[in-house]
Amino acid sequence: MDTSVFNVGIIGLGPKGFYGFERLLAEIDQLDDHTDMCIHLFNESDAFATGWVYDINQPEYLLMNYPNKYISSVPRTECDAMIPMSSYSEWVSKFTGNSISYEEKQIAPRAAVGRYLKYYFNLLLKAGSSRVKIKKHITTVTAIKKGDSGFYIDTTTGAGAGLTFKTLLLTTGHSPAISSAYQTASNCDYTIPFVYPFDKKLTPVKSGTTVLCKGIGLTAIDTILGLTEGRDGAFKKSESGSYSYTKSGTEPFKIMPFSRSGIPIIPRGLAAINLKQTSFFLKHLVENTLKNKRILDFEKQVLPILKVDIEAEYYHRLFKHYHYEYTPSVSIEHFRNVQKDFHKRFPKVNQFKAQSILYPKLNPESNLQQAVKNFWEFWIIESEKKESPYAAAVAAWRFAAEDFNRLYSANVLTPASRSIFQNKYFGLFNRVAYGPPVQNIQKMLALMQAGILDFSYAKSPQLIEKRDACYLQTKTQKIEMDYILDARLPRGFSKEAAVLFNPIAKPALFSHTANLNAVEVKCTRQGHPVDASGAIEKNMVLYGTPTEGALFDNDTLSRTHNDTASMWAKNTVIQYIQSKTALTT
Repeated sequence: MDTSVFNVGIIGLGPKGFYGFERLLAEIDQLDDHTDMCIHLFNESDAFATGWVYDINQPEYLLMNYPNKYISSVPRTECDAMIPMSSYSEWVSKFTGNSISYEEKQIAPRAAVGRYLKYYFNLLLKAGSSRVKIKKHITTVTAIKKGDSGFYIDTTTGAGAGLTFKTLLLTTGHSPAISSAYQTASNCDYTIPFVYPFDKKLTPVKSGTTVLCKGIGLTAIDTILGLTEGRDGAFKKSESGSYSYTKSGTEPFKIMPFSRSGIPIIPRGLAAINLKQTSFFLKHLVENTLKNKRILDFEKQVLPILKVDIEAEYYHRLFKHYHYEYTPSVSIEHFRNVQKDFHKRFPKVNQFKAQSILYPKLNPESNLQQAVKNFWEFWIIESEKKESPYAAAVAAWRFAAEDFNRLYSANVLTPASRSIFQNKYFGLFNRVAYGPPVQNIQKMLALMQAGILDFSYAKSPQLIEKRDACYLQTKTQKIEMDYILDARLPRGFSKEAAVLFNPIAKPALFSHTANLNAVEVKCTRQGHPVDASGAIEKNMVLYGTPTEGALFDNDTLSRTHNDTASMWAKNTVIQYIQSKTALTT
């Protein structure tokens, strides 16, 4: 076993793995001599830097859910990248000839973002290979074991066997959750437990069939487009901006989405780019809580304040429309008094409550198909308005998420309310604040008009599964399904699933945080996993999705949010220097 080489491993090479790789090369670039270090990059496919989410081979109709302005691989830490890097808008403008300001307002295909990530990964790979050994492995890491001098790994291909790894960065993304979903899914020919990639997972769905779609969120919209536009159906945009759909004859007869609430996701328009945060009640609560080291219950103490922020963002825009002067403050009592005064002066203006955003009533309740159409048409109009009070209200969670993460990662929520947030409110806030671009919802409306997309069973129907058939029913109607597609992004994993974070070897390097439906890896705010004995593993760091047991809102493309990789890279190089010093003294 060769221990003379300082081996470093990055397990999972989607965007987060790419960012960790970039940070490590940046730190290494500060050194004079590092020829005996080797960086091993482990990925389950050849989609290095992109993962399946930004796979360059996916269809161009699969879009980002936010404008190009927010896409950038440029590091935000003190150590410069080994090579010059630019934002996505700057990069793509060189190919399109459009101005950067124009590109910042566009919505990119995810494949195009993947090409951007791959471009810089390949440049870094070339530049880094002249300074340090780099090895790519297309394999699945199945186990990590700890020895006296470092870590050892098992893989499906034997890659990395016999090597000792001094430090590891784990950026496995949703892979453990997806693997767990497959392992725990019912073994029926008509069930598809995960829908990506479409060219493999959606192929079994035959034309002219009736398809049940679990979920009405971003993944569901992708899936619906994959079964229609992805099968040569054609959308045409009119001068008014609406879409029509022409069938190809290869799509399903009916696609029937459903969820527990039956409430669709809210689209996000380009006007949201210019919205600025104006209400800071949650920020004030967070600062006081962390200062005084209080423990909070989410539903009793945090959610009410968040609702005030939602309402304040709405009213601040509404006040402008009526030329009503108001100076925001951190006093909720002051805000409520101003509200009352405003409605006294303008009695015909309806009062607004956050509840109407979080738990809207679909109208008419007796006709869900029409209710969903009405809901989406309303939000398309509001999302394109400049300074829309409604658009500002749904943006409140995007504004507050960073402050909420400070609460979440500081572990000041009671364990019970933390679990309630994960299972009850995480998806709700995503539905409200992180919706798809307007054009995707316009396409959904076109599919409804074409008779393909049907929301008649959208709200908590009863699913009856038998060996050779499945049915969907409500109190008044029942329909047989040909396929069940789980069009949701799985979170967490089963304790029984054969995934990396459920190790067979003892002692276990990972422990779990309990959740209602699944478990997640227990780790510190710095991303260090906590083992079964409660010990912290300092030479291993989780980054991105695997940290969601401790950190909230791990945006796939963010370079700053919950950045555990930069410190890992810095500490890895410090450890390398110390090992070199030890050999020469």
